[in-house]
Amino acid sequence: MRIHVCCAALALAAGAGVLGAQADSSRDVRDSVAIAGLVPQLARDSVSAQQAKRDSALIDLTLSVAFRPGSFGLDSAAQDNLKRKAWLLYFNPAIRLTIVATIDTANRERGLGLSRARVDTVRRYLASRAIEPVQVAVEEVDGSPAESDTLRFRAPLNETSVVDVPPTSADPPARNPSRMGLQHRGKRYRWGTVRIFYATDRARSRSSGPTDFYGGGVNPAGTLEFGRIEVTVPRVHRSGVVEQPHWYTLEASTDPNKHMEVRRIQPRAQSAIMDSLRTVVRRSSKHEALVFIHGYNVTFHDAALRTAQLTYDLGFDGAPVLYSWPSRGSLFRYSADQEAAEFTAARLATFLDSLVAITGTRRVHVIAHSMGNLALTGALERLALQGRDTLLSSVIMAAADVPVNRFEQQIVPTVRGLMRHMSIYVSAFDQALLASRVLSSNVRVGEATSPILVLPAAETIDATAFRMRDLLGHGYVGATASVLDDLSDIINRGLSAPRRRLERMAAPNGLTYWRIR
Repeated sequence: MRIHVCCAALALAAGAGVLGAQADSSRDVRDSVAIAGLVPQLARDSVSAQQAKRDSALIDLTLSVAFRPGSFGLDSAAQDNLKRKAWLLYFNPAIRLTIVATIDTANRERGLGLSRARVDTVRRYLASRAIEPVQVAVEEVDGSPAESDTLRFRAPLNETSVVDVPPTSADPPARNPSRMGLQHRGKRYRWGTVRIFYATDRARSRSSGPTDFYGGGVNPAGTLEFGRIEVTVPRVHRSGVVEQPHWYTLEASTDPNKHMEVRRIQPRAQSAIMDSLRTVVRRSSKHEALVFIHGYNVTFHDAALRTAQLTYDLGFDGAPVLYSWPSRGSLFRYSADQEAAEFTAARLATFLDSLVAITGTRRVHVIAHSMGNLALTGALERLALQGRDTLLSSVIMAAADVPVNRFEQQIVPTVRGLMRHMSIYVSAFDQALLASRVLSSNVRVGEATSPILVLPAAETIDATAFRMRDLLGHGYVGATASVLDDLSDIINRGLSAPRRRLERMAAPNGLTYWRIR
């Protein structure tokens, strides 16, 4: 689910939505009125979220870089820190970076040589991230590393940003990489390109441009269309972020150096795509595929960007696939999207069954977000009732917009045999699901209610800690580093490996669930 929130225009957007809905069905009128009532809260949350983002950028102005003991090589944590620093510099060219190299007076000769080598390492890394040399200066000081300067943390963006390089005596212990799944991504995709497959029952629009190639209507032929999508990723990409132009940066169009961009959509015959899928699966190291099913209020273009971002950030080595159902891409068409998600279930069932059968793999992972879970559970029910032997490796239900009672009592007992593993991510701060409950009067699976939903046939993962990762707390699965880490554990490392981010919790029914730290 993706909701575009512009504080200055929210009230106007709500009014326009209600007026437009009066010409549609009474259900759309109800949706519009209910959502319009939530707009003031969404506006307040938008202001808070934007301020949090600004504060985060300011805090990043001061940074200490750790090196391997006695060397001038960056460890993985230092590279992640410098990447964030480079991102800040790239988008704020007025900032001048000062690298402060502290020379240990107890061993000046050795400290001087090592400190200068470390400075050169930092400068080369920044240059590789497209930072101009004129933005970087170097200052050498004698003595011990300075204490943390809290005043610099609140420095305005037109002041100097600081990178502290420690002396030899301050060598920290070596740290292991925290995101192993991402280390090889540049080698695999080169820099900036992710190619994904797609299947959709959307109708084509009259445009040939990649931003609106498919619309929100149902394919009049009643069939799925297949194809490939090429998405570019900027060198300044941050894990969990789909970089796009924003109104507050006065950017009118995408820039491939700054933003993710859908470059090409290539429709192909089903047989050709299935042949290509089989080839990519067989050439991958684990012979696997990843299917992403988007949620409510999502266009085909936005779904393609999110699928590419997940593929890239997870470092997924296999065949990534977007299944896009005909969401209207409108905040005020909840009921229309709900009907479309239920209607697409039969086609999704056929697609998943064909994907497993044709590729010959038993390692098909499915990530469904928001209302996409309504389509997924409907598809799995059909497969189970038809007696199909489709077996999925893992099913990940993120922020699921599915009624809890029906899910627990009817769906899970029916479909559990179709998968090796099921994960359910929930959050107590998911305001989008709160809005869905207002519209449907039923608690949703993705809500972390009290008591929290914990089932013997699935694992429940509480992501409540990540409230501010998007405006509504709904997109935490694709946009939060800790959750992406856990997804990588499930998909890339396998369930036999320890889950690094999880804390075991006891549920009232005697079962165990997990909380992401």
